[in-house]
Amino acid sequence: MGNRFDGTDPFSFFMTKVFDAAVVSIMTLLLCIPVFTAGAALTAACAFFMKMQKNNEGPVVASYFKLFKENLKESLAGWLFLLAIGAVLFFELYIIRGQGENGSLMYGLMITVLVIYAVYLQWYFCERARFNETAVTGIANSAKFFLCFLPLDIICGVYIALLTAGFIAFPMLMIIIPFFGIAMFLYIPSFLIGKKIDRYIAERGLAKEEEPAEEMPASGRRYDYKGALAGFAVLAAAAIAVICIDFSGKAPVLNIAVVNSYHADGRTDSDIEKSILQTSDTLDAEKESISYDSLYQIAYNDGEKVYRSTAANQSYYDKFFLAIRGGRIDIAIIPESFLNYCDSLGEVYDGDAIDITGTSFLSRTGIEFVGDNAGERAFIILPSGSKYRENARKFVEERFF
Repeated sequence: MGNRFDGTDPFSFFMTKVFDAAVVSIMTLLLCIPVFTAGAALTAACAFFMKMQKNNEGPVVASYFKLFKENLKESLAGWLFLLAIGAVLFFELYIIRGQGENGSLMYGLMITVLVIYAVYLQWYFCERARFNETAVTGIANSAKFFLCFLPLDIICGVYIALLTAGFIAFPMLMIIIPFFGIAMFLYIPSFLIGKKIDRYIAERGLAKEEEPAEEMPASGRRYDYKGALAGFAVLAAAAIAVICIDFSGKAPVLNIAVVNSYHADGRTDSDIEKSILQTSDTLDAEKESISYDSLYQIAYNDGEKVYRSTAANQSYYDKFFLAIRGGRIDIAIIPESFLNYCDSLGEVYDGDAIDITGTSFLSRTGIEFVGDNAGERAFIILPSGSKYRENARKFVEERFF
């Protein structure tokens, strides 16, 4: 059994790997900022992760930059070509978003196409990491690998989709993206794809000589400090998670979402949650809690005009409709034009929308619409399939009838 402080015990070994992955993620993210170097950076990351899985990575920074420099010139043309394709796909996604029911279907299809494109990019980066090829040959051979291993493509695609959905559903997780984002999206696919490429190379005798990792005795490993640093990072992340968890023991029994608004009097969502509970006859403030979320800043097109605010972005749009489909919104307070947009999509809410413009509820909460929605009438809808539909109905009757 290894000494706990010499870097050979399982925990230190694992945490060293975690720290290495974080270092690679940060370096890759920084090198992606110039855009034209992103291809080489992502290729180097895949190459490093494949070496890491064989414990053959060597010194992290030196090894990564060596891989980056090796791929910088070779990968540039191919990366710029694939980047142009990606830009066209994202532009198409932006154009079709919000075009009614048919647009909603096309939007879903474009998301699927983008996931397929992301899986192909993973093959491309891993393939370029293992072979010296021209840009055209690399793109073509990556496509052949992609088509030959469809079951693995599906696994990688589902992995990407679930990971992305997780970040959209829980925006607080975005804080880890600068530190572990690249590793989270590339490490497991690199491991799976790397095994397929290794088998292909072995079967055809195409083995490319790899420089062995620097060997050092266990007692003198230069990575010993990383286990402690990684452990500290994990503890810090756990502390952040603890801060974000509600230990009050109260069960949330009503979820209220407000679209494209702000509070004119400066009150926070938490302030309004407490105010609603304290003035409610149907909710027990001692045992229950509610969720009031005004962070949904959404851009959309109601057929005649594009509505947006400076705070609007795609993640809020996706989060809102994912929450609607998942039954995690019981009441939505929305501007009139967004009501028209929801009507064009169909099956977003049940029953009739309720006009609450000028009610005391709006004046007490300080809700005002922003951006292109400023001054619009306010409506309440009860989303289809909400978890606490009965509580939502009682809330509406209590406040507005």
